[in-house]
Amino acid sequence: MIVSQLIKYATNKLNQAEQSLKILRDNHELNSWYILSYATKKDLSFLKAHSKEFRVSNPETNLFYKLLERLMLSEPLSYILGTQDFLDIKLKISRATLVPRPETEDMVDKLISFIENNKINDFKLLDLGCGCGAIGLSIAKRFPQALVYGVEVEKDALDLTLYNMKLNNIANFNSFLGSWFEPIDKLEKFDFIVSNPPYVSSDSPYLKYLKYEPQKALISKDNGIYDLKTIIYQSYDFLFSNSYIILEHGYDQQTIVCELLQRRGFCSIEPYQDVYGNPRFCIAIKP
Repeated sequence: MIVSQLIKYATNKLNQAEQSLKILRDNHELNSWYILSYATKKDLSFLKAHSKEFRVSNPETNLFYKLLERLMLSEPLSYILGTQDFLDIKLKISRATLVPRPETEDMVDKLISFIENNKINDFKLLDLGCGCGAIGLSIAKRFPQALVYGVEVEKDALDLTLYNMKLNNIANFNSFLGSWFEPIDKLEKFDFIVSNPPYVSSDSPYLKYLKYEPQKALISKDNGIYDLKTIIYQSYDFLFSNSYIILEHGYDQQTIVCELLQRRGFCSIEPYQDVYGNPRFCIAIKP
C-alpha cells in the first residue's frame, strides 16, 4: 500500500477507538506516522515527502498493522518504539517505568524557564521517584553546573535512568536506590525538590487506559494523596531557606495539595495548569 493510504487508515481506526472510549485522546495521525517509520525503518521526513508514491512492502505493512493493533489496545507508543524524546534529551523507555507525559514535560519546561529567568546558576536539585530519569536528566542536561540527585525505589527503573544518563552524556547526576528521602543523608539540603509521584486513586476509571504501565508508579493510597502528603511533610527539612518544591498532582487534587503545602509551612504557593488546561502542578517556597 501507499504511505498516505496507510496513514489515513490507521488515523481513522485510532479516532474510532478514541470515540468508543477504548483509548485516550492523542495525536493519532502523528502516532500513525511514528509506527510507520518504525515498521519501514524510514525517516518521517522521507515518508512525508514521498507519501503519495512510496509503496510499503507487504512484510512492512503487516508489521505496521501489528503495531497499530497494539496502539488500539492502549499500549503506549513509547513502549512500542522503545524510545521517547523529552525536551532536550532522548530516553530509552521500558515497562519498568511510566511513560513521560506532555503534562510532566510542560512542568519541567516551566521550571527550566523559572531557573533561567531568575539567573540561578549553581544549585542542587532532588528528583524524587525519578523513573526513567526524564525530569532530573532534563535539568542536569540544561544546567551542567548544577548538581542533580535522583531517587528511585525500583532497581529496574533506576538502571534505566543510569542508561539514559550515559545515553545523553550527562555527568552531573547522582542516583540513589530507595523510597523518597530514605537514602538521602539527613543533613543534606537542596535548592529544588521536584517530584511526579504516584497520585492515582485505586478506583480511578482512567486505570483501564494505563494497564501496561507499572501500577506501583501510578496508584497511591488515601484517594491518591498519600505519597504527595509524605513528600510535602518530609521535604521541608531537606530544603534550604528560600528554596522550592515542585509537585505534579492529579487534576482534582490541586486544592488539597495547596492546603497541605500551606499547613507544612510553605509559602508563595502557585498552582499551574497543564497543556490541556487541567490543574496539574504546584510550586511553593520554603521561607
